[in-house]
Amino acid sequence: MNFMETKEILNRLLFEFNGHNQETGILKVTEGMNGCLYIEYKNEQGVNTIKINSHDYDSAGKLVKDILNKVF
Repeated sequence: MNFMETKEILNRLLFEFNGHNQETGILKVTEGMNGCLYIEYKNEQGVNTIKINSHDYDSAGKLVKDILNKVF
């Protein structure tokens, strides 16, 4: 997947699973260097960050599944 596709998907997940007023959810999506994106989320284990490299995913479904499995 390319960077812009990945960023769009992550922003949609942020909108759908926003964790600011809930126990579990995604807090923010930020751009890093070298085409990476970072997702900050919270769950029962506390606040964590996932580094996403868009080139590691060949489909939106796999990306979404991996993220949701880590967050929830």
